[in-house]
Amino acid sequence: MKSWAAEAVKITTDLTQRNQTIIEGIKKVTALFAEPPSTKSEDFFGMISTFISGIEQANIANNKRKAEEAAAQKKLANAKQVQPARLPSPLANSERRTDETGFDSIIKSYKNGSFLPQ
Repeated sequence: MKSWAAEAVKITTDLTQRNQTIIEGIKKVTALFAEPPSTKSEDFFGMISTFISGIEQANIANNKRKAEEAAAQKKLANAKQVQPARLPSPLANSERRTDETGFDSIIKSYKNGSFLPQ
C-alpha cells in the first residue's frame, strides 16, 4: 500500500505542476492578445475556434467559386472552339435558275411597280 500511495502522490504532484504551467501559458497568451486576465480559457479559445471555422468556411466558399469560374471559362472556351457550319450561298450555285419564276419574278414585279402578286 505504501508504494501505491507514494506513486499516487508523485503523479498528483506532476499533474499539479503541469496544470500550473498550462495556466501560466494561457495567461501569457491572453496577455499577448490584450485580453483581460479574468478571461476564461474556454471563452478565449472559443473565439479562436470560431475565427478559424470562419476562415475554413470562407476558404471552402472561395474554392467552390474558383471551380465554378474555371468551369464557366472552360465552357466558354469550348463554345468558342465550335464553329457553326457555313451553308453554301444560293447565289454561288452554278445551277441558278434564270427563268422568271419564284424570287426573281417577285423582284422584277416590285421593280416594275406591281406590288401585288398576280
